Amino acid sequence: MAVDPRLEQRHPDIGRWSGRLQELAEATGLSLRQLSEHVPWSPSTLSRYLSGERVVDEAWLLASKLIDLAHRRGTPVDVRSDELHLLYQQARKAYQQQRRSARGKADQVGESAATAPTSSDVGLPERPAEQPVVASSGQPNATEPATDSSEQPNATPPAPSPDTPATATSEQSDAAPEPPSSPDARPARRSRRPFVLALATAVAVAAVAAAVWASLLWLRPQTVVWRANIVGTWSAQHQQHLGVFRFRTPDVPGDTDKATYHEGTAVSIVCQARHRRVVSDPTTGQSSPVWNRLSDGYWIPDLYTDLPKVTGEAPPLGIPLC
Repeated sequence: MAVDPRLEQRHPDIGRWSGRLQELAEATGLSLRQLSEHVPWSPSTLSRYLSGERVVDEAWLLASKLIDLAHRRGTPVDVRSDELHLLYQQARKAYQQQRRSARGKADQVGESAATAPTSSDVGLPERPAEQPVVASSGQPNATEPATDSSEQPNATPPAPSPDTPATATSEQSDAAPEPPSSPDARPARRSRRPFVLALATAVAVAAVAAAVWASLLWLRPQTVVWRANIVGTWSAQHQQHLGVFRFRTPDVPGDTDKATYHEGTAVSIVCQARHRRVVSDPTTGQSSPVWNRLSDGYWIPDLYTDLPKVTGEAPPLGIPLC
């Protein structure tokens, strides 16, 4: 199948992944609407995954479902899980780089828009200071009363007459000086300094602890999981879906806590074991020695998942061996 040239122009890795995914979809012989009836995605979402518009974990899970659907419909595809996984990893890396680049350009546009002067700040003269309103006669406006010369600060006070007693001068000279401010004010101000210093120290310690904790979380290895759904639990004897038990170990038949994963339940798989206890289904007559370890530490038979059933020593889709 030819790869969309627009995808090749955008990034070759995304184009190659999209082309391979479209080949798997064509092998099923189903349209997008028909395909959406077998997977938990709408036709529009499937179109974005197949075109390479979104290269996310769900697109990788779609690849496994397409392989399984093609096998079920009698059109097995020749695909190597390691090569397919490498295509996905390369496309995923290119997709993430494009998203980071787009976010960086958006931030630059936002910063330039925020710092650009507005039209109200450009080309407007400064407003002159307000001047007093003056009448045509040159005198202040009637709305503002004229200032009496006796009230002006530069006016010379009248000289005291000889008959005026000097009691005012003697009272001013004999008046007691103003008492100094209370001595308790400065110690109270100083008493707040230890509290401020203690608060600043606590904030600094909390910031350092948060940074150390964040770095530990960042350095902690993240567990990679593969999504799958529980399928094939229909019992012809009971005429209903029985689900599947989760086991503490795949080698002991009764080592289960009786918890059941129902039909259609999504599970997270971290690794796969290829040669363990054989499980047989009485309704279909199929059997398998393959077991999947889940992210919660329990085990389930691979016979009851929708992962591709492949032969050989390597699990499908790049799942590591347990």
